[in-house]
Amino acid sequence: MELNKTELRYYLKEKYNYSELKIQNILDKGTLKIEGPLAYALGYVDFLDTKIDLRYKTLIPRPETEYWVKNILDSERERGNKREILDIFCGSGCIGISILKHLNNTHVTFSDIDTNAIKQTKYNLKNNNISKDRYTVIKSDLFKNIPKQEFDIIFANPPYVGKDDEYGKEVLLEPENAVFADDNGLAVIKKF
Repeated sequence: MELNKTELRYYLKEKYNYSELKIQNILDKGTLKIEGPLAYALGYVDFLDTKIDLRYKTLIPRPETEYWVKNILDSERERGNKREILDIFCGSGCIGISILKHLNNTHVTFSDIDTNAIKQTKYNLKNNNISKDRYTVIKSDLFKNIPKQEFDIIFANPPYVGKDDEYGKEVLLEPENAVFADDNGLAVIKKF
């Protein structure tokens, strides 16, 4: 994918909050040729005012995920009581980390089967200065290693794309196990 200067300026300013000076330095070099998704080339995305690093190439957080997490945050702010939350299939950790940044009285358990997702979540927790007493990170296949306890909310973003579905070719550059599932995309959902 090759971006012209107008497209690049838009992405760098509106989505990634780059300063004008930084944008101008990039633009002075001409167009930017990007192999794969722009978020991987830039190295991070902004998700509900939370910087989510993508160095381990986890699933790129989607705007629709940001939308529904924001709606949950808005309703949870009104409650104010302590919440125990599970972010299963956590990927980059964007959902749980944004919740920890916006809701003080919460504890989040992050879980994923993928080693890179676990590394990425731990990196993002540290990078966003989240206190270690507010979270637990567990490598687990579904609920296998998750302690038996009650959760007030469970966030789940499992792979749901069938291998025969139509999708953009950039999707193929993201981790296959985070995007695709057997049984027309329903295999992991049914187990869950």
